[in-house]
Amino acid sequence: MWRAWAAQGNGAPTGIETADALRAALAAEKTSVWIDFYQATPEEVALLSETFGLDPLTVEDCVSNLHHPKIDDFETYLYVVVHGVRAGSARGQMKTVELDVVIEKNALVTFRYEEMRSVSETWQRAGARPGFLAQGPVHVLHAILAAQADHYIDEVESLQEDLHGLETVVFAERMPAGFERKVFAVKRDIAQLRQSLGSQREIVHRIGRGDFPAVPRRMCMNFRDVYDHLYRATEMLDTLRDLSMALLETHLAIVANQTNQVMRALTTVATFILPLSLVTGWFGMNFRALGALDVAHPDLFVLGVFGAVTMLTGLFLRRGGWM
Repeated sequence: MWRAWAAQGNGAPTGIETADALRAALAAEKTSVWIDFYQATPEEVALLSETFGLDPLTVEDCVSNLHHPKIDDFETYLYVVVHGVRAGSARGQMKTVELDVVIEKNALVTFRYEEMRSVSETWQRAGARPGFLAQGPVHVLHAILAAQADHYIDEVESLQEDLHGLETVVFAERMPAGFERKVFAVKRDIAQLRQSLGSQREIVHRIGRGDFPAVPRRMCMNFRDVYDHLYRATEMLDTLRDLSMALLETHLAIVANQTNQVMRALTTVATFILPLSLVTGWFGMNFRALGALDVAHPDLFVLGVFGAVTMLTGLFLRRGGWM
């Protein structure tokens, strides 16, 4: 399906419902049009291609799923691919949502197959604010990218809170179940965001420095502000990536130390038992004829030997600083 706004001057936008009305609005002077395609059918894709005269490569990229942001200048229009972010139902399931954008002199085309918060929020702003759409398609693109940058920062701050929560329990006496799995899930979301942000930041940077004639000079500063937000989110992600690595290493060190303590205790017990085993092996525990010794109470004699050996072993270990 598709929906469209058309605005002239500083007036409020009006909805466009037919293909003929869309072509008429595009042909009108001093009119800005925004058409949004959502889960477009083949017939609607044909309308996109015929109405805007797009290169076949652009149409092919729109209907396919690109995994990286990109920007192409086709002289008559500017084609941009960006990605929004969507958190999953649990950590480790974060995904990016593709948005294809075509910018012409007086028209903006957004093409997507999934819901996007940035597009929905900007669409509501365009309908509620007279003059918003009339400022041109580049202004609308800036609003979408700014909303995406804010959502990226929100997700990064959410990851930061989760890591801080894991950090508080890493030194707990009882480690919560699945701690390593939770840390690895956060690391996966960080890597997913970092990969998307790296390429998208470069796209916004190129727009902000005025590489494309379709972007007015007066708008470059606005895109630089979006770039600053993306740069901040990237720096935060780098910090969180290092923090997650340090958190995991600390957890593994604590587990290794606890294992060493257990092994130390078991070794101490084994050290005490070893000489006692030697005593029992030497005498054979035959109380009727205890190692050819004629004693009145052989059982008490053996217990006395046990006590003496245990005391000597304890003194030896303590003197050596091993217990």
